[in-house]
Amino acid sequence: MRINSNFLNIFQTQNTKYENTQNNRASNPLFANFSNLSPLSKDTVSFGSARKSKNAPSQSEDTHTEPVKVLSSTKDKGINHSERTSLKLTQGIYEDSKYPFNKLKLILQDSFPDVKVIDIDDDHAQEQMIRGLEENKNKPVVLITARRKKPESISEKMAQNHLRTKKSAKEELHDLIGARIILSGTSTREGEYVLDALTKSVKKGRFKIKTVKNHSQSDSRLNYVGKRRLERFVKDNQEKNGYSSCTYIDQPRDSGYLAIHLITDELEDGFSSEIQIMGLDVERFKELEDISYKCAARKGVPKKYKPLEAMFKPIHENPDLQREFLEYTKRAYAYERLKPIHGKNESLDYYQIPNDLNIPPELSFENLAKIKESIDRQERANNQ
Repeated sequence: MRINSNFLNIFQTQNTKYENTQNNRASNPLFANFSNLSPLSKDTVSFGSARKSKNAPSQSEDTHTEPVKVLSSTKDKGINHSERTSLKLTQGIYEDSKYPFNKLKLILQDSFPDVKVIDIDDDHAQEQMIRGLEENKNKPVVLITARRKKPESISEKMAQNHLRTKKSAKEELHDLIGARIILSGTSTREGEYVLDALTKSVKKGRFKIKTVKNHSQSDSRLNYVGKRRLERFVKDNQEKNGYSSCTYIDQPRDSGYLAIHLITDELEDGFSSEIQIMGLDVERFKELEDISYKCAARKGVPKKYKPLEAMFKPIHENPDLQREFLEYTKRAYAYERLKPIHGKNESLDYYQIPNDLNIPPELSFENLAKIKESIDRQERANNQ
């Protein structure tokens, strides 16, 4: 569940090196009109865009051979199209997910009563998110979004995991329904607030958490909460629901992706769910990073982004460049995590290619973001 980055352009920052972010926070004049957004003293369902192109295929049409295999950003799973299930079956799964999805939204709304849980497929989702960013800027949680995976995406995911039945999909795929809790700031206090609220719901018997996955980097400044606090969250779940009911997994990704993923136990009718916790700027960058990864690996690139994929040609068959781009991505996630809370009059920049990485300049995230926005803007114009 990815927030469409277009509406986030009302927020902006001018930092160019994430290492300097901490020193710039207190004195940044861009906070003048948003003093209540000043950072705290300490650092602190894949989801799709709210509206996807009707013509965008879920699988790349590229016929090139597979690239040299190096470290990957996510699990390297190909799709055997002969194993794709019928859309009639996945449509049934999608329809069955409605009740447990509504139950998940009610649980989260009960856990965070002062922040509206937004269904990103709602016709007014984007307006609700823009309003939420303004209304919740003083709260630990700035947005909570939720979504159900669409039938086409379910079919693709089932093929990736070699699943053929409705029962196996419900048992094995934990992100058929999901939610994303987006933190307003960079302090560990926001993450601790979220865990405290969810713990209360667990103790009330609203739901159970069976897996806690911490996607982190080695720099402790990037943590949403400390490891001890996460372990205590696991212990609270175990004390309520049994020792083996909840497990903790440290799961760093090669891309440097920064988030906490919580897998719930069954909510209803065999459906579990995935709840993601991440920072506002990390959430914004994740959409661009997902597309960049697919372009670099030539995996499932939507047709409209083929111009972006063509730009990655120098990387496709060069393992050294692939590794350097992953390093660039890792540093970019750290940069997004350490950005100060921003106000309306700032410009949202991305981490530039550092001098020690030999990456073609046109592949800077700043440039990729501009091209992506141009493609998205043209698509919106064509759909009007």
